[in-house]
Amino acid sequence: MFYHAYDGYLNHAFPLDELKPITCVGQDTWGSFSLSLIDALDTLLVMGNTTEFRRAVALVLEKVRDDANVNVSVFETNIRVVGGLISAHMLAGRHKDLVADWEGYPCDGPLLKLAVKMADRLMPAFNTETGMPYGTVNLKYGVHKDETPITCTAGVGTFIIEFGTLSRLTGDDKYEKVALKALDALWSTRSPIGLVGNHINVQTGQWTATDSGIGAGVDSYFEYLAKAAYLFKRPSLMKQFHAHATAINKHVRKDDWFMWVSMAKGAVSLPIFQSLEAFWPGTLTMVGDVQDASRIMLTYSEVIRKYGFPPEFYNIHNEEPADKRAAFPLRPEMVESLMYLYRATKDETWLELGAEIVDAIESSARTKCGYATINNVKEHNIEDRMESFFLAETTKYLYLLFDTKNFIHSKGDHARILTSSKNLTCILFGGGYIFNTEAHPVDPGMLDCCSIQAKREQEVGEKEVNNGDHHEKRELTEKGGEKYYENQYGKEENLIEFEVDEKMKEEAERKRQEEEAQKKSEESRKAMDKVRQFLINAHLKDEEKQRNGETSESAKKFMDQLLKAYPNHTSEMESLNKEALIEFEEIQHLNDIREIVRDIPIPDVFCEGCCYPLHEIVDSVALRVLMADVYEYHIYPKRKVNFHHGPVCWIEETPRIEDDYKNEPPSVHTDKWKSPLYDSDMVVLSNFVGDDETEAVRKFGFNHLLAPGYRKLDRLIAGQNVATRRKKSWYYEAKIEENSELKQILKELPYESVIRVDGTVVDRGENRNNKMKTGDIEINVEQLTVLNKASVNIPMLPDVKSTEKTRLKYRYIDLRSDKLQRALRIRSEFVHNLRKFLVEKSGFVDVETPTLFRRTPGGATEFVVPAPPPNHGMAYSLPQSPQQFKQLLMVGGIDRYFQIARCYRDEGSKGDRQPEFTQVDVEMSFTTQEGVMQLIEDMILSAWPESLIHIKPKSPFPRISYSEAMTKYGIDKPDMRVSWQIEDVKTNTFDFLKKNDGDKIRVIVCRGAGKTPISNSTKDEWKRLVQMNENGRNFAICHPSHKTWFKSLKNEQILKEFGLTEEDALVVCWGESDGVYWTLGQLRNHVAEICGLRSKNVVTAHWVVDFPLFSFEEGHLVPTHHPFTAPVDKDKGMLYEKDNDRLLQITGQHYDLVINGVEMGGGSIRIENSEMQRHVLKVLGESTEEMEHLLNALSHGAPPHGGFALGLDRFVAMLTSDGNPLTPVRDVIAFPKTKNGKDLMSDAPTTLSKKQLERYGITLLSNDEKS
Repeated sequence: MFYHAYDGYLNHAFPLDELKPITCVGQDTWGSFSLSLIDALDTLLVMGNTTEFRRAVALVLEKVRDDANVNVSVFETNIRVVGGLISAHMLAGRHKDLVADWEGYPCDGPLLKLAVKMADRLMPAFNTETGMPYGTVNLKYGVHKDETPITCTAGVGTFIIEFGTLSRLTGDDKYEKVALKALDALWSTRSPIGLVGNHINVQTGQWTATDSGIGAGVDSYFEYLAKAAYLFKRPSLMKQFHAHATAINKHVRKDDWFMWVSMAKGAVSLPIFQSLEAFWPGTLTMVGDVQDASRIMLTYSEVIRKYGFPPEFYNIHNEEPADKRAAFPLRPEMVESLMYLYRATKDETWLELGAEIVDAIESSARTKCGYATINNVKEHNIEDRMESFFLAETTKYLYLLFDTKNFIHSKGDHARILTSSKNLTCILFGGGYIFNTEAHPVDPGMLDCCSIQAKREQEVGEKEVNNGDHHEKRELTEKGGEKYYENQYGKEENLIEFEVDEKMKEEAERKRQEEEAQKKSEESRKAMDKVRQFLINAHLKDEEKQRNGETSESAKKFMDQLLKAYPNHTSEMESLNKEALIEFEEIQHLNDIREIVRDIPIPDVFCEGCCYPLHEIVDSVALRVLMADVYEYHIYPKRKVNFHHGPVCWIEETPRIEDDYKNEPPSVHTDKWKSPLYDSDMVVLSNFVGDDETEAVRKFGFNHLLAPGYRKLDRLIAGQNVATRRKKSWYYEAKIEENSELKQILKELPYESVIRVDGTVVDRGENRNNKMKTGDIEINVEQLTVLNKASVNIPMLPDVKSTEKTRLKYRYIDLRSDKLQRALRIRSEFVHNLRKFLVEKSGFVDVETPTLFRRTPGGATEFVVPAPPPNHGMAYSLPQSPQQFKQLLMVGGIDRYFQIARCYRDEGSKGDRQPEFTQVDVEMSFTTQEGVMQLIEDMILSAWPESLIHIKPKSPFPRISYSEAMTKYGIDKPDMRVSWQIEDVKTNTFDFLKKNDGDKIRVIVCRGAGKTPISNSTKDEWKRLVQMNENGRNFAICHPSHKTWFKSLKNEQILKEFGLTEEDALVVCWGESDGVYWTLGQLRNHVAEICGLRSKNVVTAHWVVDFPLFSFEEGHLVPTHHPFTAPVDKDKGMLYEKDNDRLLQITGQHYDLVINGVEMGGGSIRIENSEMQRHVLKVLGESTEEMEHLLNALSHGAPPHGGFALGLDRFVAMLTSDGNPLTPVRDVIAFPKTKNGKDLMSDAPTTLSKKQLERYGITLLSNDEKS
């Protein structure tokens, strides 16, 4: 089976990626890597074919390029290419002749070198705010500037095996670090019930697809947690796996099937089994849960016995393959689990199932040149594709299932002991192989041959520091082959005795002694160099931990060990330590300088992309800033060149494709600061005490250049303003004369110190700075007073890029940054204006409602607060909104209420939500829906900050109905900056796409979208995202970059019918009507986002009205808004009908405010009648007992009333980013929480004392105690 497919690929498809087994031609699918050949390399060795392996390796090294201009999937390239090359490199060592010429093996070799190059090409994808990687990267240029930040969970969590192995083999820990950072980021985003979603925004950490399961888009994340725990001896990863498994069994598992559920609440969203889920029993078997794995596999076996193969989607309720997802692309997951189960149990049931799969593949999938995808498991018809994983996984697992004596199953009888080229002893080929998710096996023993951890342990253990008097004469060969497998020990070189005179013998003996002494000296020098490097690394480790607030004395402990081991060489050891300290400080200084250089703002010319980044040509802070000022204030103005702040550009430069890509890997160093960093020719001043209208001087200058201008780095010596009278932020430029003694004072001050300067105001004349309101003058500093000296080891600086963790831990420093200062001042201005409008102009009363309340049925999960005596055993709830209180205020005669309300939801933090948040809550009596909406419009426009008048929308905001929104835009919160609408196809042009009589075909004409490239990988990602939802339908994108859109239809006919130009694109979708609308709504956003239409600095606001009062979810009625919303008058009679279809036709008086495609707030007219409210609660299946206080209040004369709640955090985040509604709300909150609800600054939440616990009558369990 393997060789029929392998030979077919080589004869008909190589060097393309994959074979099309029906037409017997090749095709590129994942990046033009000769992918099937790379995927098959280790399979050849598993099957014992070294001759063909040698030939295949030569072809790979000859044909495969790592620098092709092609967009590739980061996930697929890692598991197939990087994983395949690593595994082939490792397994080749079992055969000495294969690696005889591979110098440095196993720590080096041609396949390993190629794997490193491929991994380096993927590294720029990890350069994100969260550390989670983009889904696509261009091998040559990096990540495109318009690349979507949305990727699947597996695309984040499936790197640790390959990248960790690379780090252990090469000694470069950057690969393992970025993979672990991505895992940590993903772990921190899980929901309160312990689940993860399907797709996530890697820049914000916000989930975009919240379906949770164990199948497509998620699967290998769980697999890698368990496998990496074994491979790298990381118990924390196994702990994470078990935590996920517990949540999965509780919320996702139904009997022995696994559904798709909401990650927030666990409600079933899709009752589907996916063939990819079949990996789960194999993983359970690995971690020892064999009995449960067997039970699950027996359930899955029903599908195999029924069809011969598992379909992609199997409807559990209907017990048949899902429509249009009934294919079997020769997937390996079922066979993989069978192999693990048979190895663990020796139960021949698993062999029988494997044999059935072999027979089914042979009888139905075999073609003249390979094996084809089964298009429908019920009919066994075939499709013209053979994925590379058939050669890498399916055939390999089948072979290993039946070959019980294969070396992969070894328990140590194939092991070899090796001392590697890095002086490390390890055991190879001893078994315990860990397969990556593409079935490429990794030898765990080989990781001890080259890894940093093993090297440190063994070198310290062997005490390889020598004093020149004695030294173990071990000399390891750098070559492979026969010598590689032996320990190489040098022997004393004896002189050959022959008849010569005594003088010649004496001369020969003298030379021998000199050579021996020189050799010992060289060996001693090398050993000392190693010790020095260990000390440098130890100092770096101590520095990193100390900046994070941890205690670390690695360098001291290592020195203590050295002094104890070599008491007669104390002076030599101390001298080494001094040298290491000097080099450590030089490294730190250079790294910090380079960090600063990257963040210094410099001018960017408007000249059609002709940009040359300055950081590519300078490595000096002073020179970089000097160059920026020279060009900004002298060269560009004289040449009359238009520019803005950014990279320095040269007029003669031609446009470069690189300018559209980001190709820098992430930094694996902690983003911390220390002083001094800046060159001596730079002077920095900050926070001048001025008159009533001024407050600060923040200016640096040069002793040889008058180049004024405000810079973000001006805060390097800064603090909070001494003068607190503040109307607007004005800045004065200050200058210290060249020979002034004040210059030395500044040089010695740590950054962020608080100072006062006094001086003379000087007219700048022709040198006026037009960018500053005070640009006519500058201050000649005459006196400088240090008010408060800051700490030398400041952990960060405002306005200079730091990690999110650092910014949150030292929030009081981050608050000094321009970004947060601006955000909080805009927030303050907006809230102040709100209060003025509501109180002074509209007669509202500001009422504070309780924070300690009782549980509200339905809605989000609430925080609970245990009650003290005398109420032991009871608890309060923190309200998720003041909904009930504001209605009670209406009953109480406060006919116009508002509150800047603190609200709480126990849902974990996301980009647009924190566990505690703020909303502008408004309610009024005797009003109508139109009256509330008009008031909210007037309120928002009156409160709009003056500095943002350029993006202020106009009133009245347009109104559209829910029905219109869905039929025109496919979504109930459309982004109206995008003009594209869904259109019906009125001709029979696309009728050939219809599969059923009731199918509908609709399109979106995307004007201007043809100018933006849309790669196949991007479309594949959209397809996967759409098809994960049960409403997802088939679609096609007609884009000018593709020559043929449909085989049965000419492009010209489509262009003519829809009036398309070369700058346009067309999205076509077909299938059931509601699903088509939903799919086009998603695609409208995706295409608009990639075209940059959703990032325009424009604000469009509109109302969506006429929502249905009820919706149908999971088999029962739910409120579309909340259970207190009133129906429109004409539909009130329908409330009392028993037919659900009639109830679903009721229109509610609910209205949402949508800005730039995001719901900023919502409200409704409430039910004021007690009996109607009681009836609605019963219709919804809600208990009325917990709501009796409200129902009773409504029965005592409640007026008609309605209101609205505006999400303040989200709204201000949109304001501060000039209309971008996706800005994280933590950027506009003074002291936000992390995504797991922690306050890093104060380390809250904390443990409670025994006395506190006794007072509240509670016991708290730690995470460890829970597990």
